Amino acid sequence: MQNISDVLELTENIRNVCFLAHVDHGKTTLSDSLISSVGIISEKLSGKLRYLDNRDDEQRRMITIKSSSISLLYSKYEHFNDNSNSSSPKNDKVLINLIDSPGHVDFSIEVSTAARLCDGALLVVDVVEGICPQTRAVLRQAWLENVKTVLILNKIDKLILDLNMTPLEAYKRMCNLVEQANALIYQLFMEEVMKKSDTPDVTKSEKWFYSPSEGNVVFCSAIHKWCVYIPEFVCQVGQRLGISQSKYDVIQKSLWGEYYYCNKTKSVKVCKNQEKPMFVQFVLDQIWKVYDAVLKCDINYIEKLAAHSNVKLTSRQIKILETTNEKQTNNSSLKNFELSPDDRDDLLQTILSNWLPLCSGIFRLIVDSLPDPITASRKRLKKICPSITNYDNYDKIINLEQDAPVVLHIAKFLGSDLSHMRLTRDVLHGDEQADDFVAFSRVFSGKVSKGDVLYICKYNDNKLKSGTVNCVNELDEDDESMHIKVSINKVMILMGSELIEVDKAYPGNIVALSLSTNQTNLNTNTQDHVKDVMAWLLSLTDPHRRNLYTLEGGYNRNKISRTKTLCSVDRHLTLSSDPQFPPFSPPTHELNNSIIRVSIEPQNVKDMDQMLTGLALLYTADPAVEIDILKTGEYILACCGEIHLERCISDLTNLYAKIPINVSKLRVSIREGIVDLKNNISLHLLSKKVNFPPWKSVSSDDPLKSHNEESQKNSLQEDEEGYKSEDKSHIQVIPELWITQDSINHGLVYFKISEEFVLFLTARQMNNSVLQYLDENSKDLKGLIYSGEVPHRFEGCTLNDSLNLVQTEIYKLMNTNAKPGKSGVKMSKDKSAEGGTALGDLWGISLNKGTRCLLFYRNNGQYFANKSQNLLTKMQWTFIDSYNRSSIFSLQNSKLISNIISGFELASQSGPLTEEPLRGVVFVIEGIYLNKDDQLIGSPSSSSISYNQLKMQRNKDSREDNLNSLNTDMNKDFGNILNKYTSSYKDEGSKHKDGENKDKDDISMNKSDELNEVGSSGASPETSIRFSDSCTITSKRSQTLTSWRIMTNMRHLCRKAYMQRGRTRIYEVILRLDLQCEQNVLGKIYNVLQKRRTQILSENVKEGTTTFVIEATMPASESFGLAQDLRSKASGGVIFHLQFSHWEMLPDDPFPETTMTDSELEDDGFNITLLLQSNIPRKIINHLRKIKGLATEEKVVVAPEKQRTLSTKK
Repeated sequence: MQNISDVLELTENIRNVCFLAHVDHGKTTLSDSLISSVGIISEKLSGKLRYLDNRDDEQRRMITIKSSSISLLYSKYEHFNDNSNSSSPKNDKVLINLIDSPGHVDFSIEVSTAARLCDGALLVVDVVEGICPQTRAVLRQAWLENVKTVLILNKIDKLILDLNMTPLEAYKRMCNLVEQANALIYQLFMEEVMKKSDTPDVTKSEKWFYSPSEGNVVFCSAIHKWCVYIPEFVCQVGQRLGISQSKYDVIQKSLWGEYYYCNKTKSVKVCKNQEKPMFVQFVLDQIWKVYDAVLKCDINYIEKLAAHSNVKLTSRQIKILETTNEKQTNNSSLKNFELSPDDRDDLLQTILSNWLPLCSGIFRLIVDSLPDPITASRKRLKKICPSITNYDNYDKIINLEQDAPVVLHIAKFLGSDLSHMRLTRDVLHGDEQADDFVAFSRVFSGKVSKGDVLYICKYNDNKLKSGTVNCVNELDEDDESMHIKVSINKVMILMGSELIEVDKAYPGNIVALSLSTNQTNLNTNTQDHVKDVMAWLLSLTDPHRRNLYTLEGGYNRNKISRTKTLCSVDRHLTLSSDPQFPPFSPPTHELNNSIIRVSIEPQNVKDMDQMLTGLALLYTADPAVEIDILKTGEYILACCGEIHLERCISDLTNLYAKIPINVSKLRVSIREGIVDLKNNISLHLLSKKVNFPPWKSVSSDDPLKSHNEESQKNSLQEDEEGYKSEDKSHIQVIPELWITQDSINHGLVYFKISEEFVLFLTARQMNNSVLQYLDENSKDLKGLIYSGEVPHRFEGCTLNDSLNLVQTEIYKLMNTNAKPGKSGVKMSKDKSAEGGTALGDLWGISLNKGTRCLLFYRNNGQYFANKSQNLLTKMQWTFIDSYNRSSIFSLQNSKLISNIISGFELASQSGPLTEEPLRGVVFVIEGIYLNKDDQLIGSPSSSSISYNQLKMQRNKDSREDNLNSLNTDMNKDFGNILNKYTSSYKDEGSKHKDGENKDKDDISMNKSDELNEVGSSGASPETSIRFSDSCTITSKRSQTLTSWRIMTNMRHLCRKAYMQRGRTRIYEVILRLDLQCEQNVLGKIYNVLQKRRTQILSENVKEGTTTFVIEATMPASESFGLAQDLRSKASGGVIFHLQFSHWEMLPDDPFPETTMTDSELEDDGFNITLLLQSNIPRKIINHLRKIKGLATEEKVVVAPEKQRTLSTKK
């Protein structure tokens, strides 16, 4: 351990690498071999112990579930001089921080965190299975993190033992795999070039290509512990041919490729006919001879190999060889006598590991081909921290100068027990506890030691004008809480599951940090603890978690963990000694789609508090977990797959909550969409016998209508028959404001508040190219509009410039039929009928919780009659105004428009069909009527509040405001828990002055009314206004009932505009299925797939085998139990892989009967029951509504009576 501590400060002698591969391609076996080479485990246990798989479920399933790190010390001097002692020079030693990451698709998030911390990666590929789907996925993740990769072709022994290939066939197979890997690299390179709109330069991509002659490819067998690393193997070839060392470079370049060695001329020539390439001549032929001798028990040849390789056979091996030789001598029929598999593998390991040592080749590959932290930082930091180029000390950081600020990135938090100095497993042993968290971190600059105080970095737009500092909304933090300080309690090195404390961490080190905030309160009680956990759970899906703190700094972050240590809300943090340092962007989560959802509850209601705490801890420990709370009070746990879900439930039960938990049946997320009809439906022709939606006759799916039907009667029109009309062509909204009857057929809806304010709205289907653009750029757009973080592709632009570029790209896509890229748009000359200008001005984007919706504004005169459009108010508002917090308070009608956008986002996150997010919907505000004398909508002067005034107001009312914030934040399902905790606050609130009490009573009354309006909408008023920066501009104490009515009525107006007959659709998750099976079970496999709505894309036979490779797509809802069905039908002879592919709209209308006339319904040949039985979207909607406790069309017998028959007379 002392030797490792000596190398920590030598940054140029550090290599941070991780294993990337498809599942079961040999990552953990390779890591075992490397660990055994430094003496941590026995060489005999290598490949069997699976040292880094320290969880019980990992050992049981034989797969890696959680990424693990270990530090290994490698010395070239010791490897080249076996007889030397450990007195090698200090600078010759290299510290290799190795991270073993999972290969299963359910745990792709672990790959992202590992890639973020590392500078290089070992891409392991099974030569038999080849490039698999997860191989492509992990390579893409490494590319996006700008991590250099090297290629390891593993399991070469299978080509000999299983496929019986000749050396030449194996060589062609390996050449093909190298070409496929390079094709993936080139594809990723071209995507990036197209993203930047640059001219492709092939020479730039060649530095990323794999070439064995360049020393970035290794051929190995981890099970037999040998590898061929050409720069190392060329020495053996040169000695055999008698070539001087000066010509080794020529031999190295010729050893891979179409070159052969001519014995006659003693020269290297190009292969023209059937000559064997040099790699076959000097490498593969020799390896094949060794395997052939062992398989045939050629004792003489084995003895020669042992003598040539200086191998000392064990006494057991010598005895086996003598016994075999004696049997062959006495009985000539035993010439082909074969050893047992264990004896065979043991003998091959002994011979080959001494001739071609595995660890020596892999270590040299890492040291020679992968960059050190200094070299990597100059290339990586710009990509993983786009704003760093504008940082003043950027040059000091990349050059690692002594006065450079401390910068470290936390990729995730690991559960641990610091009293035993080890990470917790999935099962606690002895007196182990899972109460602590350590930060899995990488130091990029500066030195970190125990007792240091660092800041949690937040994004700040450094290009904001100095005069805008007073335009701060009340929900932003003040100077004191703007930057949270964190103390370093311990600095530790990770050795698998063990933690070893060190004095300091230096640049390039991967360490575990024990953190705590400076405001640790050891006297916390259970009441406050439960409140804090519940407030945190409510804020998990909100991108403005930093705005969800209370006026005193928010819920106590220390209370979330039971040992008062830091428990991050964000799960990815950047810490620095300079509070102005920009934070790193979150790791890439493209494949992290939490599509499997279950509802959970404790078996005993009294354990609810423990479950809440356990959920908070699980959320911190697993970056892939998502938690949601339904209106019914259910707690929803979303995971990436069935194995991931099983692991989460196990950890929640055994580690974090430590209580028995009930879990519902699996269900899959969907998205609610809309389509544009070619011909508008005349509403008066449709049958009135069919309700729309079908469950409307049972009970309204809108709780607001049932609670406030009388109060909303004049403000929100619920029924199509409710419009006031004097003739058939015109409909009067308010005096002098008329709309046409045709506008109703086009889906125009509106709401009004008395005669002072009217808003008209329509809903459209989003262009596919725009939808694809939002999907591909969702990460950048979320950071831009919610946090003000400028994306990497807009490097050098201000916040306003970036918002303007996004708006321009969306406008172009809506005007073209071009396919978008992640960077922007390729314009085409053909323009569609509607574009950005046709729909008006872009006001808002909704991306939270998987939504993909846009909000536009325009004054559309064709919907209004008698020149009524002249009465509409022209709103001067832009997309930049919606999300630029620095100037939003100085704009006219800012409060009004912010509440409109808030209502739009609320509606987008909870659709009317199943309360699932909306996707591909464009809401267009067709006009706004606003009475200029309306005093309910604040003016710029009244809505602009100085920063100092806000700060004084916070301190004055912080205690009571915490209560109001808590009461409004909690959903109704928290009422039973919170009732016993709020009495003390109410008593204290009654002690205020009479004048203050009067004001507070008025506010409390308003908030009570607001809660009735919004409380059942799936989010509390306090939470609702924080879905975007434009939503957070409104002061809690300055809100009036009208402002909340605008927000809630806008939400319900969006829902009504969406719920048009014949236009509703749903999207479902489509998974990509890659399956391999033998020919004799192919028919049974197809029988299973056909029952699950599977679409076959391709079917091929793997070269040289009878194995079929099937590529298909399957709905996620049909994938449950697939593994059991396939393996039972194929008797286990099937390998398959499922991963997220895309969202796909189901073409069928869920409610086809609502678009029919009376004559169509009464047709003798029409059977509505048969129609609905084959309607898949209808089944999915009814299933989800029933699970969520929403009203369905299912008829329930209220008072059943048992029928008595004459036969039984009972």
